[in-house]
Amino acid sequence: MKFDPTKPVQTRGGLPARIVCTDRKHPVYTLVALITSRPGVEEALFYTADGQYIREEGYRDSIDLINIPERHVHADLIIAWANGATIQKWVDVLHETRLGAGVISMWKDDPNPSWLPADRYQIKP
Repeated sequence: MKFDPTKPVQTRGGLPARIVCTDRKHPVYTLVALITSRPGVEEALFYTADGQYIREEGYRDSIDLINIPERHVHADLIIAWANGATIQKWVDVLHETRLGAGVISMWKDDPNPSWLPADRYQIKP
């Protein structure tokens, strides 16, 4: 995933961070970030535009900046499913009667959800 300084960041090692400048006048380290090294204390560090704190070429450092992973839209339901809950998906079902066929929408048990963000899920009541 490409680093985006406009989105929330943290260090690769998980420390809270916030970018305060992306246009520092320097040939390499143009990004300035404040890293929370311990509660209530921030340290200013300099980074390349792609969030790298380079000590030597090709070395990945635990204080490199990364974007905070976004939470999946169905995260709570995925956790519930992993803990044994029955999940239902909102689906369109072909319904035939003697008057003709039609489509109705309903909740249906889904034993193997695909967890697509656009799909609707719920825990079975």
